[in-house]
Formats: sequence, C-alpha cells, structure tokens
Amino acid sequence: MEYLRGGNYDAVSASHPVRGMDASALAAWIAAHTRQLSDRIIFVTNDIEAERATLPPGVTARYLQKPFDVETLLSAIRGLLGETPETR
Repeated sequence: MEYLRGGNYDAVSASHPVRGMDASALAAWIAAHTRQLSDRIIFVTNDIEAERATLPPGVTARYLQKPFDVETLLSAIRGLLGETPETR
C-alpha cells in the first residue's frame, strides 16, 4: 500500500487473495486513495470463480488464472492501458 500511495503507476497487479485483506478491500482502498487506478486492476488467482470479488461501485478488475505465461500477462496489461500493436 505504501508503494501505491507514494508512486506513479499505470496499473495494479496483485495476487488474490492479498495478505491481510481480500480483493474487495484492496479494490476499495485503491478507489479511495488512488482513484485513477480503480479501473486498472489485475488480480492473479488460482481459482477465478471461487475468488471473484464483489467490487465497490466504480471499480473494475480483470482476473488472470494461474498458471499463465508472460505474453498473457503483457496482453492483460496492454488491454488495461488501451494499447494495441498500432499504439505501442
């Protein structure tokens, strides 16, 4: 959280569940403290269906199921940032 509070980030990727809080609580914290990231969240999980969070209003997240390769992660990040091969 300290990193998010003091940094300038384009997106957030977090293992779900996050130590000490569930995904919903992390998303709420992001919405309250770093609003610009509230639609740029990727949760990494072993079981998407079992761990899908109830997110606060105005917060959207994508989920990546483990295991995944680097290209899948990069594709998800590019999607969050609105990048296409033409804009890179």
